[in-house]
Amino acid sequence: MDEHQLRKQLKDFRIHSRLGKIDEETFLVIKEYLDAEILTIQKELDRVVPQISNLEKLLAKSMKKLENLSTVWTSSGYEEKRMLQKTLFPKKVLFHAEKHE
Repeated sequence: MDEHQLRKQLKDFRIHSRLGKIDEETFLVIKEYLDAEILTIQKELDRVVPQISNLEKLLAKSMKKLENLSTVWTSSGYEEKRMLQKTLFPKKVLFHAEKHE
């Protein structure tokens, strides 16, 4: 389950608690569990997704490369071209040799 789904569940249980459909003790046990799951997901995201200290510089550099894409392509090695191609065409490029499409 992702963080959004867990937060929705927590909200739903909070509503059920306020409406008296579940008792406060049950709600607190569920809340403690869901909060722990959300925290685990957030820690995992922090570990996996690197923090970008200067997003503006990264965007400016990326835009510069995109403006000069043909130059970047010709000056890149095999692996760099492969990564660039995967980035630009994540669903792969298909070529029909007979039709030149």
